[in-house]
Formats: sequence, C-alpha cells, structure tokens
Amino acid sequence: MVLVKDGSRGGLYHDWVYGHTGFLYRHGGYWWDGTAWHRPGVVFDSAYERYDARPVQDALTVTAADLLVHPADPGKASIATIAGFTAPTTVLPNWRDHLALWAEHRRRVPDARPLHVCVVDLNAPELEPGRLVDRAGLAKIASVAEDDLLAAKVLAWWPAVSLTMGIDSLVPMSAPRTTLIEAVLSHLATGVKKGRSGIRLGTLHRDVVKVFDWYVQRKPDHTAGLLSEIRLDARTQLDVDPETVGQLIRRSLHHDSALGEQTINALLDMALPPSAHSSES
Repeated sequence: MVLVKDGSRGGLYHDWVYGHTGFLYRHGGYWWDGTAWHRPGVVFDSAYERYDARPVQDALTVTAADLLVHPADPGKASIATIAGFTAPTTVLPNWRDHLALWAEHRRRVPDARPLHVCVVDLNAPELEPGRLVDRAGLAKIASVAEDDLLAAKVLAWWPAVSLTMGIDSLVPMSAPRTTLIEAVLSHLATGVKKGRSGIRLGTLHRDVVKVFDWYVQRKPDHTAGLLSEIRLDARTQLDVDPETVGQLIRRSLHHDSALGEQTINALLDMALPPSAHSSES
C-alpha cells in the first residue's frame, strides 16, 4: 500500500499509467522498474512521448533484509490507522524501528514475499555527496552566473553554426518549420511505399537541407523540438522508428549541409535522444 498526498496524486497517476517510469522513487526521482534502477527523467523522447530510461551505473539495490541487519527496536514504533493517520512533516528519526515492526507483522502473512526481495532504496557511486553538483556548482564549473547558466548553453550555438547573415527576417519561423516537417515525412512516406528502409531511403533533397541550415542558424534552440515533431509524426503516421529518422537526417546533413561535419555532429548528438541514434555507433 502506498499513501499519497492529494497534491501529488495527479502527477503520480500519470507517471504510473503513462510515464513508463516504474513505481518506486528515491533520491529526487531515481526510479525502480522491478528489475533495475534508472536516473530521473531528463532526456525527453518525443517520438515515444516519454522520458528516456537511463540505467544507473553500478547501482546496488538495498532491501528490507539489508537494513534490518542493523539493530532496530520494533517496540519503539507504532501502528497507525488509515482514518487517524497524519503524514509527518519531517523524516522519522526511528524509521528503522518502524521497518522492524512492519517486518514482524509481515512474517504472519501467508505467502508474503521474503524480506530480501522487498526493495527499499539504492546506493550508487553517483549519489555519493562528494560527486553531486547542484546548480550553483555547475555555474561555478562553467564560470558563469547562475541566472546565465541556461542562456549560456543556447548562446553557445551561435559561434558553432558560423552565422554569416543577419537574423532579422520577414519570414515567419513557423513556415520553414512546417515545410521541413512535411518534406521529411513526404520523403519517408515515398520510401515506405516503395518498400525501402535504412540507407536505401537515400538523402533528403538538397533544397530541404538548405532550409534546415537556414532554420537552425536562426533558431538553434528550437532544433530539438523540430526533430522531435518529425520523429513523433514518422512513428505514429508511417510506423518509421526514430533510429531510421535520425539516420536519414544525419546522412542528409553530412551530404549537403553547409554547417560543417563537427557542427552537424554536435547539433544532432544534443538534439536527438538515444532512440534516434544508430545502434551501431
């Protein structure tokens, strides 16, 4: 049984039913799916409309049996009723005593799962205090003010794409964005109709690549959103997987883009989630 505060039930319900992020959360969003621990959702994969599952390296699962190896006194704990329960506002100082009392009652339940398979927490090298970096620490590493941290990442694209013309334009940015999405989907639809896949899909038309260059030079921070929409539509409308879409775009840019190989790789490595990267790379 899990008791959930009213203010949290909407978000948790969505996570449990649609989020594909397990059912046990620890340390600010680390989650357990019944088999392995994963990091908090940060990398959103729009093609599948969920966060990318990133396994925790060298994670050690902590069970109830592990914790009860240490001394605990169930006599210092108590059993509350649902009707009279009030959630504590601070961490219970004798939480291990409550765990011991729970374990005593659990032993009386027929066919109860053994304590060594009752998952409670995790340990991992990345959770060691000395290895954690907060926003202030990240700003210090980057030598920028905290308020400038996000802006600095966006501004870093401008020298990377070697902008050679003014950014002022009378063309509404939604127009080339829609044109790019429709052009890529049309190319994929033609390939699917002809039974083509992988490298046999060829490359996008040179003019489509030129429009892509023009767009990302003016809206570098919108690149991920543009590619996300393309991948989502390709999967839902054409049943084309994100990896195939990612390969087509990368192959086309390397063939005809004026951005340069280094910039193209950096751009796509940041803008595409793992599902859109080649499994062979």
